[in-house]
Amino acid sequence: MPNLENLLERLDSSRAFNRALEALGAGADKNRAGLRLGNLFGSSKNYVAAGLFRKLNRTVLYVTRGSKQAEKIEADLVNFLPETAVYHYPQWEILPYEDATPDPAITGQRIEVFLALAEGRPGIIIAPVRSLLQRVTKPENFCGRVITLKTGREVDLENLLAELVAMGFNREAMVEEVGSFSLRGGILDIYGYGMENPLRCEFFGDEICEIRSFEILNQRSVAKCEEAVILPVREPFGWEKASADDKPELSDLLAYLDRDSLVLFDEYDAVLEEAERFTKDVENYYAAAVERRGPVFRTPAELYLSPGELAERVSAFPGADLLSLHQRDDSHRSIRFDTREPPSINRDLDTLRGRLRKDSESGRTNCILCDNQGQLDRLEELLDDAAELVRLTLGSLETGFTFSELGLVLYTDHEIFRRFRHLRPRRRYKRAPALESFSSLKEGDYVVHIDYGIGRYRGMKKIDTESASVECLWLEYADGDFLYVPIDQLSLVERYTAEDGAVPSVHRIGGAQWARVKARTVKAIEDMTTELIELYADRKISGGFTFSTDTDWQRELEQSFVFEETPDQERAIEEIKQDMENQACMDRLLCGDVGFGKTEVALRAAFKAVQDGKQVAVLVPTTVLAQQHQITFNQRLADFPVRVETLSRFKSPAEQKETLKRLQDGKVDVIIGTHRLLSRDVRFRDLGLLIIDEEQRFGVRQKERLKAFKHSVDTLAMTATPIPRTLHLSLMGIRDLSLITTPPQDRLPIVTQVCPFGEEIIAEAAHRELARDGQVFFVHNRIGSIYAVFDLLHRIVPEARIGVAHGQMPERELERSMRRFQEREIDILLSTMIVENGLDFPNANTIIVNRADRFGLSQLYQLRGRVGRSYHRAYSYLLVPPKRLITDEAVKRLRVLEEYTELGSGYEIAMRDLELRGTGNILGSQQHGFINAVGFDTYLKLLNEAISGLQQGRPAVETAAATKINLDLPAFLPDNYVPDSRQKLSIYRKISRVNAPEELEAAAGELADRYGNLPYEAQVLLAKSRLKIYASRLRLEAVFISDSYCKLDFGRETRYRLAPVSGALEEVEGEKRILTVEPLSIFLKPPSKQIALEQITEALARMSDNPEMYFEKPAGSADADNESKSAGL
Repeated sequence: MPNLENLLERLDSSRAFNRALEALGAGADKNRAGLRLGNLFGSSKNYVAAGLFRKLNRTVLYVTRGSKQAEKIEADLVNFLPETAVYHYPQWEILPYEDATPDPAITGQRIEVFLALAEGRPGIIIAPVRSLLQRVTKPENFCGRVITLKTGREVDLENLLAELVAMGFNREAMVEEVGSFSLRGGILDIYGYGMENPLRCEFFGDEICEIRSFEILNQRSVAKCEEAVILPVREPFGWEKASADDKPELSDLLAYLDRDSLVLFDEYDAVLEEAERFTKDVENYYAAAVERRGPVFRTPAELYLSPGELAERVSAFPGADLLSLHQRDDSHRSIRFDTREPPSINRDLDTLRGRLRKDSESGRTNCILCDNQGQLDRLEELLDDAAELVRLTLGSLETGFTFSELGLVLYTDHEIFRRFRHLRPRRRYKRAPALESFSSLKEGDYVVHIDYGIGRYRGMKKIDTESASVECLWLEYADGDFLYVPIDQLSLVERYTAEDGAVPSVHRIGGAQWARVKARTVKAIEDMTTELIELYADRKISGGFTFSTDTDWQRELEQSFVFEETPDQERAIEEIKQDMENQACMDRLLCGDVGFGKTEVALRAAFKAVQDGKQVAVLVPTTVLAQQHQITFNQRLADFPVRVETLSRFKSPAEQKETLKRLQDGKVDVIIGTHRLLSRDVRFRDLGLLIIDEEQRFGVRQKERLKAFKHSVDTLAMTATPIPRTLHLSLMGIRDLSLITTPPQDRLPIVTQVCPFGEEIIAEAAHRELARDGQVFFVHNRIGSIYAVFDLLHRIVPEARIGVAHGQMPERELERSMRRFQEREIDILLSTMIVENGLDFPNANTIIVNRADRFGLSQLYQLRGRVGRSYHRAYSYLLVPPKRLITDEAVKRLRVLEEYTELGSGYEIAMRDLELRGTGNILGSQQHGFINAVGFDTYLKLLNEAISGLQQGRPAVETAAATKINLDLPAFLPDNYVPDSRQKLSIYRKISRVNAPEELEAAAGELADRYGNLPYEAQVLLAKSRLKIYASRLRLEAVFISDSYCKLDFGRETRYRLAPVSGALEEVEGEKRILTVEPLSIFLKPPSKQIALEQITEALARMSDNPEMYFEKPAGSADADNESKSAGL
């Protein structure tokens, strides 16, 4: 139940509300233009709209001026009504006649509205007028395209697939996002609009045996369903190139409404004005499109209602105009509500307590809405005794209001404390994570075999023997030699990647070059790892301050976070707290993609330090970032007695002097600044925590100064340069790292385009963003010509408010530009690279980078991270001159960003250059040469082995060879079972890495779930892997199973107790004999190879339960000498 639903009942006692009900009820005069509901302040409009819907129980169409207003109204209404009764019918975020496809999430919202109206489900539909003007599919045509599948029903599968394609679905090898389907044998996966999770339909012939929902992240089924409703995933654009005969008939959204539906307008005159403005824009876009491509499109009149047509259409429905002001007229159809703005509090809690007492004594009901439980608990504590005079409840409205007739005074905590209201997005459609780099191997890619060195991948190949087929990786080496790597040995092969796309030399099979390269790399890794372990040990014994465990205030602050923490954020927060609560000085590195929530993690650590009376220094590379952090810290800590100040060139010398004095006197709790913080005149009273944002951006001298800090205070460094999760896992125990790779909920990938510089492209990008009430970054990194670009932007986007920001501006002017952009007084911010790091402007979702070819990949990646921080689709335009003027390296960098846009894609090829930089920051630049020599993944593998070895007291890299299984049975995934080579390679990789029978069972379950019953070859593949797990635990070198004989070759480095080994093999049928004792080798001859596979596996499984029982004890022990005498073989 919504938190404010019971407030709607109070409206029953409002005379004004009941007059409105009477005027809008069944049989009332339906002249919409005559009814005005006036004097509705702020969110009281939405309160009344929700009340009308509740009492009339009819569909309500609520029309707004723009998309931002629609989002705010939707966020208000879900506080009063169930979410299932509130729909947003958004406008497309593309321009009319633009060569682009609408955001799938927006299309999904619109199509779900069509379905709700077609099914007659009452609800409130919020529609910006631009979306209402757009003509849409006729209701009868839409309903004819909805498919319902039920278990037990017979369906012609071929016809169903053709219908899905006609509905706009894309056929894929695997369902990874909404709007796609996949067919594998008799299993059909579908992900359409209106589905919480994608659905999996299992067919037997043409009959649907079972329907299951599945989790897109791991592709595993989660629940059974009785039916599936499949909606179209595409709306007709109307302006695509089409023949005269290929123009589907269009209608409008109003055609979906029942005749007694209610139409409300949020300020009718403003809505009509926006409609007229948009109509003129459409005409201009149409003229430009015809000039560019010829008259092959529908005219605006065919695609959009005119403002006059809209007014005429809505006049057929009962409705009202909701107005902030009261407009008197002589028709007696103007109703005045008694609402007004609530008293201003302005963070003054004494004023708030006084107002609550006064209103309570006057018989009014006070209510304060809190964004979350943490805010509520904190406010209850701050109000003290006055908390009894107010109803504190969870909820979030755009504004509070006073409704005198009802004796209701409603406040919002974000207005009381002057904070921004954060809109929480509704459910979004999920996306599958990017495939691991190895699984996206393409023919010709370089790979590294741990034993043979660098070769080139030529594909997958089946090798047929007399009795079996084996699927292998086909690798080409120097001199035309080929190597076939069986799929159960894929763990020996890694993809080759190196910094800046270095091209390696291919090695010779059996040559000495690879052995030398590998040996040198291993030696370098061993030296570096030893040094890291010693440094880590030194840090752990150095004394530091032991911070207290979490207080109630800490919990309140964390509960007041308006977003949901990602699992990685929660883990990082916990790791940092544990470090701070230990006596040793913390020295932790927090790695996270741009916009993934590192600042919130650091802020919580800072607050923890302040509560123990310690001061916190936050060191940042730029003045602009210092200002951004100060805004963030002040907003989040506004409810607590924490003083936050900055020290940067935005402050005058006199202001800096005052700040330094307060800092030394202990009157400043958190100081945020640039390298100015490292000056000798900066003194703290009691510094307890140093937070460094982007440490690699500081110079050598500044880093030396930082080292002095690190020996005495807890240090948390943050970087947005990603590192691979495997490196993070490798360094656990020798370097304190926290990794945030999970994107915030509902974050979308950024659409990235490399474009030639052109006024039309710039204007189109800016107009699209401004049309959805957003903002634009334009990056031009030449101060000398920045004002020429300003004139250009002013000419081609004349309606935009444009600001300039660069490092040579006077401090006050630069600060003012950034503040005005943050407060949305500027539409386009024209700037240099000064905006590269850390800035958080969720309303800015388009960035245009001029001369992108002059930037490095890391810089472009950081710049692109300035947008895409909300739930809107974000755009990144990389503008370049003609191709002849761009270097090949620049082209490669730009293509990397354009091709790969996945969020936090730690293993995506696009991120490899950045990860290499991140690795260099942690391990030292001297390691780059070795990384290039063996490839990044192989380097990480050797590093992991080195660390594991040193921590266990053995040589740095001493990897036991994997057990080889030679099985004369077909063991692979047939093409008709897993047809997609990428998926097949991913599955093979997963199976080759399993180390426990439970993991193998999970893999078998996943195969059966996703692809159906396992064919014989797949069953053998899993049986072979199970045998390998047990054999490896017993240190066997090889197992041979064929028609003529079987042989178990035990490890050369291990001596075995013959009696227990022979006893364990007793249950294997057929002849058995020892071939050699050292190394132990045993011959077996079961009746068949199938029986041999089963019985040998069972025997080794029993032995692996207690492997030490079969290993010989050290020489001289009681039963070592006569072991062989008691053997039964």
